[in-house]
Amino acid sequence: MTNHMNRLIILCSMLLFSAATIKAQTYDTEIDFGLNVKYSSVRFSEVDKKEVEDQGGTFESYGLSFGTFLQLRVNHFYFQPELIYTRVSSKLGNQLGGGPYNYGEYDFIFHSIELPLLLGYRTSFGNTAFRVGGGIVFSFLAKTTGELYLEPGPEVRDIPQEELDAFNNVTLGSRLGIGADFGAFLFDLVYERSFSKVGEEIARQTPVVAGNESSWIISVGYKLVRVKR
Repeated sequence: MTNHMNRLIILCSMLLFSAATIKAQTYDTEIDFGLNVKYSSVRFSEVDKKEVEDQGGTFESYGLSFGTFLQLRVNHFYFQPELIYTRVSSKLGNQLGGGPYNYGEYDFIFHSIELPLLLGYRTSFGNTAFRVGGGIVFSFLAKTTGELYLEPGPEVRDIPQEELDAFNNVTLGSRLGIGADFGAFLFDLVYERSFSKVGEEIARQTPVVAGNESSWIISVGYKLVRVKR
């Protein structure tokens, strides 16, 4: 009987200790929802800007994005899905050999919906926090428009739809970056690179292999809703 009582007392003590330990473990959680705006400088792996310029051509590609984000944080770790609309403008000009025109420039506008899924680590100092994280990005090309400018003239031609359709509709990429939160404002510097090729050629008449897309992105966000426990 005594042995059973001793075992019961020990078991109860262990249960009480376990309950007290679990209660002592607190989780700092936060849910943020907001809007962000981004500017990106875009490059293609098979287009060398310096080489194009040395040959008398021009190349520039940049994007503007806006959308929403949801940040779910437990202690120092967070998960951040985003839903982003991106408009990328790409211009590639080259000297033309022979014919009535001596210069041609391809102007493309890409409209995409992006879904970044990011994981990261965040540490806070009062109302300021610093973040580092990364993840995968799904990009869905919704629409592409393009024109060809020819000089002298100038003459403007629509790029044939079959050439525009040659671009990949769905691409997968990776993203890695750092960020800081100052109150309700978020600032990020991100590097992003696609695993998939944007398209085999920018144009079939003057073949230029585009290759993989990479971007440096500057982002500014604002938390509309902030729930912290």
